[in-house]
Amino acid sequence: MNISLRDPNVVMKLSRLGSFHQSKLSFLRSFLKEFKDWDYKRDLFELNEHGYGTAVYSFKKKK
Repeated sequence: MNISLRDPNVVMKLSRLGSFHQSKLSFLRSFLKEFKDWDYKRDLFELNEHGYGTAVYSFKKKK
């Protein structure tokens, strides 16, 4: 079976990529809306000079 690939200049046109624009259903918008009223605490933050290590955060809903 031989399947030919479509031309990237056609497939990657901005008009075809409209689904990648942010919408009310996008994950980031819904995530920020849900967690904006939460309290958070940095329980552990041990990173070395290269940025490797452990970071632990806890979240608590205010209501």
